[in-house]
Amino acid sequence: MNDLTEERPPEDVTVEEEVQTEDELVDMEFADNPEPRCPVLIIADCSGSMSGRPIDAMNRGVDDLYQAIVGDEIARNRVEVALLSFSTEARVEQDFSTVGEWDKTNMRAGGSTNMHLAIEQGCDLLEERKEQYRRGGVPYFRPIMVLFSDGLPTSPRSEMKNANQRLVDMENEGKLTIFKVGVNADAVQAMLRVLPNPNSRYQPQQLDNLRFSDFFVWLSKSVSAISRSTPGEAVNLPPTDWTTINV
Repeated sequence: MNDLTEERPPEDVTVEEEVQTEDELVDMEFADNPEPRCPVLIIADCSGSMSGRPIDAMNRGVDDLYQAIVGDEIARNRVEVALLSFSTEARVEQDFSTVGEWDKTNMRAGGSTNMHLAIEQGCDLLEERKEQYRRGGVPYFRPIMVLFSDGLPTSPRSEMKNANQRLVDMENEGKLTIFKVGVNADAVQAMLRVLPNPNSRYQPQQLDNLRFSDFFVWLSKSVSAISRSTPGEAVNLPPTDWTTINV
């Protein structure tokens, strides 16, 4: 007969749990690294039509971005990358953090294309992170959002309209820089239809032949240049070499 029993403290003894709150962890993070932050949010279409070569190429491209940032002494302390995938649902693959060690990206494709969920959640993530910067007294650069898609969203029209209006408002108010990237020509046309913003500095562009790695290398050079500047300062980004069509 086993006499092993679960050890429990007496009822009148208070057990102090050494649990740190999220705010305390954020405070520690900014105390350890008070550098200005450049938040980059990648929203990746992982619907069923991205299966095979497209999703594999996207995974490799994200890894190339991480590797490039880690290799840059300034960028790795200032650039924060978050990765949000979407299909039938939206999923946070990686929350905002500076890029140190990372597991190889392993997004999987399947399901429908509810883009509105990812846009709404992505905007929420950005607003939450900016509030943490403000509370921590950390300056930050204008956030960058990269939205990939390979076709027409399956989102309800009203939900998609609301999500796009949120993007339009943030972009027009100078609170966001957004790059909309279509994996093919049809996706670019779909973005023009469901994500219109005639005032946007960067209109949807087509990715040339699944050149995700080339795009993310360009993005790493762009955020590296931004991270070397002062928040609010104008920065010239390198020319795009990953697209064949400028819409």
